Amino acid sequence: NYPFEIKDMFFNTLEKLRLKEDELFEHPFRILALDEGNELHRQNWKDDEVQTFFQRLRRERFNQRIKFVCIPVLGELSQNVVLSRVNFIIEMVNKNHVKSASLNKGRACFYIIPRGDRIYSPAQNKELSKGDIKTTLFENLKDKNFLKGMDKNMLVKEYSCNGTWGFPEALYVKELKETNKTFQVSKGIKLSDLEAGFLYLSRVSLKAVGIDSKDVKYATLNKFLGRLKKYYEEDPTRLDRLLTIVKRKEEEKELKETMKKGTL
Repeated sequence: NYPFEIKDMFFNTLEKLRLKEDELFEHPFRILALDEGNELHRQNWKDDEVQTFFQRLRRERFNQRIKFVCIPVLGELSQNVVLSRVNFIIEMVNKNHVKSASLNKGRACFYIIPRGDRIYSPAQNKELSKGDIKTTLFENLKDKNFLKGMDKNMLVKEYSCNGTWGFPEALYVKELKETNKTFQVSKGIKLSDLEAGFLYLSRVSLKAVGIDSKDVKYATLNKFLGRLKKYYEEDPTRLDRLLTIVKRKEEEKELKETMKKGTL
């Protein structure tokens, strides 16, 4: 009785993944996938959402939660995260059938970082030790060999893809690709969703800071504040998500203050 709905399984931002994970926390066996992994492979480790994602990888052991992260190469994640938190790796080369959104044909190599001491490899017809796998992976990441692909000494299984089920292309584009245009490298300052949200909640007024219509800065700033207001008012779910973040941060602050008082 698993609800295979794309909006409950695949996400294009860490914030959307976290909010859905909160919502489904009590449900057993959830599969969540982060499409593209933009926020992770930009390696912005100080970002609140990135830190929360990695903290949850470390702390969560509830209801068999499985998270997929789609990235071009494994080395785009930090080395310690790969070695300590990744359980399996799928390296795929395939041709997609666009109309049906299925993986039409292709090959996949499957690697496992075992929880126990050893794992049997049907591909190599022998047991592989966890220590040897992690050492090979460490060396791979250290000298940038990940750009050439995975070391086949770690290979556990190789299989072919042929007509694997997928989502219709139109639904995929609608649910997953809508925010990809927000990820860009450009000069100047670019506000994050959280920064823009806090600015909106502060209800900044140009009049209050002494800027009137005669000021040369007025037109540009007024236009920006208008876009900011429209962004949150045209889609109430954006404001709901923002208020959820604010509530979480307030609870975290209260917890820290309580713990500090308890320590004193």
